Amino acid sequence: FSLALKLPDLERHLPPDRHWCEPRLLAIAPENRGGRILKGLLQLFISTAAAHGTDAAMISAAVNRLPFYKALGFQPFGPLVGHDGAWFQPMFARNEDFNLAMARRGRFRAIQPSPTPPVSLLPGPVTLLPEVHAALALPPICHRSTAFSPLFNETKLRLRLLTSAPHVTITSGPATLANDLVGAQLLLLDEPGMVLSNGEFGERLGDHARRLWLPHEHLRLPWGKPLEVPKLAALLDRHPEVRWLWTTHCETSTGHLTDLPALAALCSERGIRLAIDAVSSIGVVPLDLSSVWIASASSGKGLGGIAGLAIVFHKDAARPAPEEGARAGRGASPTASPDPSISAHGPTAMASPPPSPRRSSPPSTPPSSTPTGTTASPVSAAIIPSSANASTPSISHAPHPRTNHPQASSP
Repeated sequence: FSLALKLPDLERHLPPDRHWCEPRLLAIAPENRGGRILKGLLQLFISTAAAHGTDAAMISAAVNRLPFYKALGFQPFGPLVGHDGAWFQPMFARNEDFNLAMARRGRFRAIQPSPTPPVSLLPGPVTLLPEVHAALALPPICHRSTAFSPLFNETKLRLRLLTSAPHVTITSGPATLANDLVGAQLLLLDEPGMVLSNGEFGERLGDHARRLWLPHEHLRLPWGKPLEVPKLAALLDRHPEVRWLWTTHCETSTGHLTDLPALAALCSERGIRLAIDAVSSIGVVPLDLSSVWIASASSGKGLGGIAGLAIVFHKDAARPAPEEGARAGRGASPTASPDPSISAHGPTAMASPPPSPRRSSPPSTPPSSTPTGTTASPVSAAIIPSSANASTPSISHAPHPRTNHPQASSP
């Protein structure tokens, strides 16, 4: 959409000796065009332009909005650009033109660059505190040094005290990696489960489950709709084959907070392992993971740290997967690590609790003995909305992905 691509002789129309920027235009509701919202946006625009050394701006203005842009100090130049039904007038404004126009409006004084940095209201990455900046400025510590272990163990202890989780594992990576690790642990269970979503990040959990070929049902609620625990209880009573449930605690896309204590109690009563995406809730609201089987988090949101650490809380201690531990062969015992939740022998598996008395059939064959391209435990039903805007879910039967793709290799 740049004028540089629409006007071959662009520079011929512009005043010389200027440093130009070309902003994208924002749609502002008419009732807010003279208030604090407009002033704040203009202040941010001016400060951003000044930080990049620009002192003039060009825009493509809709022809029916020319009076509005002229009131902001812009003046037309060159021919119209666009096509029938969508014509635009190139316009420019110098810094002094803009400030003069603002002064003439009466409600605004000449806008100067904002003296304070803008406040981000995004869920992440968050604004870092001075203490975090100071820590990042220190010389790096080798992860094999004696100075690293006490710092690492203290960090894990603080995370456990914050959440009441028995164990925590920290690795390098984004929150997406933390959810992949959770999904991998659910895969080792080799049991059918359910993904519950009511927003974008719950849908992403469903994507993790599909890519990992987890045998599961997906209950999709309308975005922002709260989870009604009694209705979920009735649904689980009709589907006793569900042995784990994976959902978000705080759904980032809508801000909805699930009643975690009620959900944990429901799963505990039925012997269902509860997996939680706590990326947007940890450090923001009280978070008790003592009754949660496994949960994911990240360093870059409510914890206030820099992004880059994937965090997994787990109820059971971690142990090396048998085939990987034997293959590592470094002469060390699987329990040689000072922390039982950290292993140097590759993938780890959580120690599973005894089978639930509600199980209607014995566990299926473990993944290690399942032939490539076969299904160990097919999905009994996939719960999906009957339409994109459905207010209630409907049930349709769907096979396990491995059944549809026998040529695919094991993940």
